[in-house]
Amino acid sequence: VGYFRVSEDGTLATSADDAFELPPNAFVRLMHPARDPADELQRFGELFGDYGIIQPFEQLSRPVVAAEATETGKESKRYQHRKVPSKRMFSLEKRGWTRTIMGQSSKVLGDATATLHYSPGIDGSPDAWQADEQDLGLLKLDGITFEELDVVVRSELLYDVERLFATE
Repeated sequence: VGYFRVSEDGTLATSADDAFELPPNAFVRLMHPARDPADELQRFGELFGDYGIIQPFEQLSRPVVAAEATETGKESKRYQHRKVPSKRMFSLEKRGWTRTIMGQSSKVLGDATATLHYSPGIDGSPDAWQADEQDLGLLKLDGITFEELDVVVRSELLYDVERLFATE
């Protein structure tokens, strides 16, 4: 149908600042760089800058994590043998992941589940004793394949894990 933003007066406008009318029963979703045209994202970004609009979360310039050749079927080997400080593993919980059993954290993706394997595993709270680092293993899917995942869901799933390596 099109792309729009909510103006300061509550009306809808395009990236060219033209009026936009939302059709009845339209389905609305947030823009995401993994799915939406780069030129449209750029125009909205410039418009937001012109109006001094600060996004409450990273959206228009959100990093996109594309699938690699190792992400086929129900397994990703992308993170195998990469080391992560143990305390970083707890940050997954802020993004909807749950520690399931020792050495595994899972995230529900609609009717499917993603599970990240790691060793030696973490237990308890971030303040409890943990090994200094975790050796990541496979990222596995249950109920869906990497090819079937929506491009945004796949990018966000992989971005969750990529953030474990952030140096900020």
